[in-house]
Amino acid sequence: MWRWGRRRPWLVIGMLGMTVGLAIMGLTNTVPAVAVGWLIAQIGANAALAPFVAVLSDQVPEFQRARISSMISIAQNLAILIATYLSNGLKDNLAVLYIAPAIPAILVMTWFAFVLPDKQLTIKPPRLDLIGLIKTFWVNPIAHPDYALAWAGRFLITLCSFSFTTYRLMYLVNRVGLTRDEGLSVQATSVLIYTITLMAASFVGGQLSDRLHRRKAFVFAASALFGLGTLMLAHTTTVSGFYMVEAVMGLAYGVYISVDLALVVDVLPNPDNAGKDLGVFNIANALPQSLAPYMAPFFLGIGSPEKMNYPALCYFAGICAIVGGVLAIFIKKVK
Repeated sequence: MWRWGRRRPWLVIGMLGMTVGLAIMGLTNTVPAVAVGWLIAQIGANAALAPFVAVLSDQVPEFQRARISSMISIAQNLAILIATYLSNGLKDNLAVLYIAPAIPAILVMTWFAFVLPDKQLTIKPPRLDLIGLIKTFWVNPIAHPDYALAWAGRFLITLCSFSFTTYRLMYLVNRVGLTRDEGLSVQATSVLIYTITLMAASFVGGQLSDRLHRRKAFVFAASALFGLGTLMLAHTTTVSGFYMVEAVMGLAYGVYISVDLALVVDVLPNPDNAGKDLGVFNIANALPQSLAPYMAPFFLGIGSPEKMNYPALCYFAGICAIVGGVLAIFIKKVK
């Protein structure tokens, strides 16, 4: 297996595992089966994502990393936009909705895996026991403070994002006063606005970061602006205002996501072990997505038995993003 290289096996196996999970979700109609499918899909997707991002460390020189990172973020968010419209068009055919997008994903990722100039392992890695496996999920924050700060910053801005997006539709219904169908329509348009501004900002941000050889200023400014945009949502009660805030947040997150990944690669504890360290870093993406739906109701319930205190939720989320941006200032290894 390791003759395939360090990254190639996981790219292919991860995509296949994700597809199996999606197929289970699309072809079953019970909650336990869907939950199992979602778990398998998440394991597969993350198994492929960590080595895919590690290619940035393996193959791309430092002076090009933000530009390549911006291309990754553009592709990722364009896919989310397409998925949003697919979900509306195929909401009555879940099997096609879940399985059809996986087919081109398998083809493209397999093609990428086999053209990738992947390094082969010359020495078979040691066999991992349970304790050794658990240790792979730990990077000492005292020994590697820059990496820890970058991890915490990503955790906080992701927590900010999912604290609100999880309740976006209910916000539009309960705070802006739309019907559910109107809310779905506005939500789809807002995702379009967000993605267009994100893609443009990501391209420009990546170019500027590489040319100026600066990372921290971009990450701080983008995180702070994203947090301020979230705070603005606390006082937004109109559709036009909501669209404007989505544009601001798309601009901020586009710059952030293009530069932050390059910053993370620059501060990895061990570039020769990038796959493992980026896998640990991916926890900062995945964990907040799971925590946000459980934390948000606490803030929604402050002074509101109906759990509709959206300003409190927005303030909590916005402060998280701003604090995450401040943490970037204390990173020492990069400018």
